[in-house]
Amino acid sequence: MVNPPVPSSAAHLGESIITIKLLTSAVILFILVHSASAGVTISGQFSSALVPGIADHRSFTLVATTDDGSHIQGFDFATQPEYGIWGPMNQVNPVGFPTLYDDFPLYLHWIFVSPADSHFKFTSTDLTIAPGYGSESANHLRALFTINSPLKTSVRFVQLVLPSLATVQGIGLVQTVANSQTTFHSVSFQVSNPIPEPALAGMLAVALIIYRGFVDRRRSAA
Repeated sequence: MVNPPVPSSAAHLGESIITIKLLTSAVILFILVHSASAGVTISGQFSSALVPGIADHRSFTLVATTDDGSHIQGFDFATQPEYGIWGPMNQVNPVGFPTLYDDFPLYLHWIFVSPADSHFKFTSTDLTIAPGYGSESANHLRALFTINSPLKTSVRFVQLVLPSLATVQGIGLVQTVANSQTTFHSVSFQVSNPIPEPALAGMLAVALIIYRGFVDRRRSAA
C-alpha cells in the first residue's frame, strides 16, 4: 500500500509555463499550467452540450499526463492552505450522500448525479485516502489520496461542472513514481467556462459583424 503524498522540496523547483489546448468541435480554450518540471502536464476537454437540468453549466474533465514514462501515483490538493480547486462549481449531494469521489449509487449515477457534480474521477475503494483532508462546497474541491492500482502515465483525475462565465483555479502536487523513486510535481491551472449567455452571445455577434463592416469599408476606400 502506498503512502499518501506529502509536500516535498521537489515541489519548489523552477517553474515553467505550459499552455494546454482544450478542443471541441467549435471552440479552442486554454488552461495555463505551471509545473515544477516538464514531467507532468494538465490537459482537458469540455462537453459542447449543456449539463442536463442545469442552465448554462458545462462539464470539464482534466487529465494529468507524464511525459517521461513515470506513473501517476497520487494527488495532493489539500495539505497546504492554498492547495485545492477554488471557484464556483456545481455540487450534487443526493439525500446527503457525499460526492467527493465517483461513488454514486448506481441508480443515481448516470441520470441525476454524475453529469452534474464536481468530483474527483476515482472510486474511493481504488484509493488510499488520507483522513481529515477531503472537503467540497459550491466554491472548492479538496482531497489527498494515492491510487492503489493500476498506475498509469495518464489519468482523468477531476470533473468540474462550471456555470457560464465562471473560472476556477487549482494548485497542488502530483505524485509520480519510476524505478521505485517518488517525485512530487507542483502544478497549478486555471479553467474557464467562457460560453456566454444567449443574449450576450448575440451582442458579441452583432459587434463582430459591425467591426467587420468597418474593416471592409476601410479596405475598399484604400
